[in-house]
Amino acid sequence: MTSSSDSEPSSFVRTLAKGYAVMILLLLGLVPAFAITYLHFFQAPSLRFEHHGFHEIAIGISLLQSGFIAYVTYRCYLQTRELFLRWLALGFFGFTVIYGLHGAFTRFSHDHLMLFTLYGPASRLVMASCLLLGLLAYGRQEQPALQTRPLRFWLAWLGAFVAIDALVYLLAFSEWAGASRWVMEIAAMSIMLSCGVIIVVRRMRSP
Repeated sequence: MTSSSDSEPSSFVRTLAKGYAVMILLLLGLVPAFAITYLHFFQAPSLRFEHHGFHEIAIGISLLQSGFIAYVTYRCYLQTRELFLRWLALGFFGFTVIYGLHGAFTRFSHDHLMLFTLYGPASRLVMASCLLLGLLAYGRQEQPALQTRPLRFWLAWLGAFVAIDALVYLLAFSEWAGASRWVMEIAAMSIMLSCGVIIVVRRMRSP
């Protein structure tokens, strides 16, 4: 029989461990802010670091990661047929297809800055939108009618993502290129914040 005096230290240790985990996550999340603050206050603005090869390698690594996550999520979706996983897989898949051109146009950044830049916010907006749709469908199973033709569904979305690539390309050479960048960035951040609110309010822990 466990006494209340024995459970109190255990509860305290558990709370302390959770607090430590939260602190570690916060510190990791603030690392970019620390780096930005250091560069802002202690480095000359005239200094530049430019290395196209390094950027292309970094983009390649991120694409491998997002593609792998999309594949794993897709395999999980095939097992469970849960709509949330389908939208999550689509989000990472769309991010990979669209963000890839951000890396492909790295060496055009001097002559066509918007062509290089716009694929970043566009890919984040697509991922955020898919995540939001997935959260709205959280806990629901896919309809039997859609289970009979999964390949057609995924190919249709691949075509949609390629069409977005083409639209971003045209937008990069238009007079709305600069404004559209901030519209997409703000929209993506707003949607992600909405996703965070939904997760907290509905107390979602896992698919």
